[in-house]
Amino acid sequence: MKKLLLSTALSLAIVYPATAEESRTAGGDKIQVIESSAGSESDAVQRAAEKMAEDSQVAVEGAVETAAEEAVEETTEAAAEEVEKIQAVEPAAADAEHEIQEKREAHGAGQAHWGYGGAESAPYWGTLDEAYHACGAGQAQSPINISKFLQEDLADIVSAYNPSSLSVVNNGHTIQVNFESGSSFSTDNMKYDLLQAHFHTPSEHYLDGAPYPMEVHFVHKAADGALGVIGVMMKVGEHNKVIEGIWQNAPINAGDEKNIESVKISATDLMPESKEYYKYEGSLTTPPCSEGVRWHVMKDPIDVSEGQLKAFQALFPVNARPVQALNDRVVTGD
Repeated sequence: MKKLLLSTALSLAIVYPATAEESRTAGGDKIQVIESSAGSESDAVQRAAEKMAEDSQVAVEGAVETAAEEAVEETTEAAAEEVEKIQAVEPAAADAEHEIQEKREAHGAGQAHWGYGGAESAPYWGTLDEAYHACGAGQAQSPINISKFLQEDLADIVSAYNPSSLSVVNNGHTIQVNFESGSSFSTDNMKYDLLQAHFHTPSEHYLDGAPYPMEVHFVHKAADGALGVIGVMMKVGEHNKVIEGIWQNAPINAGDEKNIESVKISATDLMPESKEYYKYEGSLTTPPCSEGVRWHVMKDPIDVSEGQLKAFQALFPVNARPVQALNDRVVTGD
């Protein structure tokens, strides 16, 4: 019995190691199979992931490229629209700047500072700047004293002045009124477009050796570039409503400008009823004193009150160039 039990125990002892080894071997095989299977699956998953990543990258790059193309297209279209807007605005801006420059040049805006007193006064203008050479050396300068003239039947002055919104500038030398385009006068088959009007005290032109208290110059320009100026004398008399409107809105400080859309002004309102005039070839009466200006000096004056005269003289006590030599020029008149 003991032998049997011992034999059985030994058998069991022998069997157990064998079974454990077999289990380990069998288990190892299973683990190896599982690991092999898992490795295959892992490789497949990795390849699938790489494929998805590749596809995603292609998709993203495609989307980015498409979005970039659309953005570039939108930007290009927007830029084209802006260019069109700029191209549409530029001519108008250029025209406006050209008109402003014309008005400045017509009143003698130049390089060096000039004035009516001291070392900058009229006798020295020709020495202040090379551009002002004509002020000292010109032979057909303005203003002049009109004491005699050749009487003849002059061509009528036909005016076509329209109301314009009031634009008043204190340019440091005078009060200047700028007019909107569309007004003009015609004479001798020549049309002159109105640019601006400005004032002088005393009058720059003399009639029979004496000045008037004030003078207004209406500066015009023809298509060929020639300047045509109408000069109107101003005497002390009745209150002038048009002058009052200008004076009330005139800036006190040099360089300032006021634009009043609600106030309208027409050059006709500052012209005498009679259109008889004197005519001669002259120049600008301020630097650069350019010659070739066609002057039309009206024979009859308009009224300005004493208070209105003093109000202007409070800003500009004297802003008139002395009369210049007539030389060999001839003045004609009705």
